[in-house]
Amino acid sequence: MAEFDGDARSDGVQRLLYHVKWGADQVRGALRWQVAERLGDAGGVLVVDDTGF
Repeated sequence: MAEFDGDARSDGVQRLLYHVKWGADQVRGALRWQVAERLGDAGGVLVVDDTGF
């Protein structure tokens, strides 16, 4: 992940994953907002179909 993000070392990503306290409600809210910003449309519908997995 660090290499994909352009970091030369993985220390920052490791710290993020292992030491930062995550709030599920805050992460869910941020993800919901980001998806709505990018895909949202007043008349749109998002359908998630797991049958392709």
